[in-house]
Amino acid sequence: MKLKKCMRDYPIPACIGVAAVSFLLLAAVSFLRKQLPESILIDYIRQFINILMPLALALILGYGWAYKRGSFGKTLLAGLFALILFSFTFLTRASEAILNGETSWKSAAGILLGIINIFGIGFREETIYRGIIANNLGIAYGKYSRGVWKAVIISGLIFGLAHLTNIIAGVNPLKALIQVVSACAIGIYLAAVYYRGGNLWTMMLIHSITDAGGLFRSAFTNEADKVGDINNLSLNGLIMVPIYLALAIFLLRKKKMDAVLDNLKQAAECDQ
Repeated sequence: MKLKKCMRDYPIPACIGVAAVSFLLLAAVSFLRKQLPESILIDYIRQFINILMPLALALILGYGWAYKRGSFGKTLLAGLFALILFSFTFLTRASEAILNGETSWKSAAGILLGIINIFGIGFREETIYRGIIANNLGIAYGKYSRGVWKAVIISGLIFGLAHLTNIIAGVNPLKALIQVVSACAIGIYLAAVYYRGGNLWTMMLIHSITDAGGLFRSAFTNEADKVGDINNLSLNGLIMVPIYLALAIFLLRKKKMDAVLDNLKQAAECDQ
């Protein structure tokens, strides 16, 4: 109860704290993994631990209800743009790799691990940034339209700035900054999608397909790791930033704001 009261009384610091705790837990697991010998079995265990950690955090903070509410169809429709765009990106990169006879593919076990990793990222980040953070901010501020926008922008900024931690993993600072700007815009868009539909599982699906396109080489081939995929980002990717922001404005337009406020009211009732 004290944790929940803290989340309500100090929503922004509390949300930043949740993001920080999530990062520290991931960093601890990564550090421990480096102390162990190379083994795909250990990598599988690490991925499952990375999935269980945000679930445990959500349950401890009292956000288990976030997994049980919302409309799958409404959330899917609100996020349809990202779903189509990144499905196309994934299929394009998969086709290029298949048609390239020199592509060095991972083993079947390695590809399965890559799939688990992609969906694990979707589960982890949606649990933390939408299931906990966006819900907390939405409940705290989402009693009127201006408050909804405040919650959307803050949750998007927290989501984007969290990607600065990739510098620690070896990502080029400039490329990390490009990723942060893009992630802030995507975070604002995803928060808007979530507030329209409220289904966390749909958000995980959209997020995972988004990552499947961006992390294709590191997930399925031996030609790059995650750091390499991020370092391949170019300034061209920033073209999508105004598009994501425009989509967020469209999703939260005045005509739909009553439905958003009602959705957040339902979330607040679940949180009691």
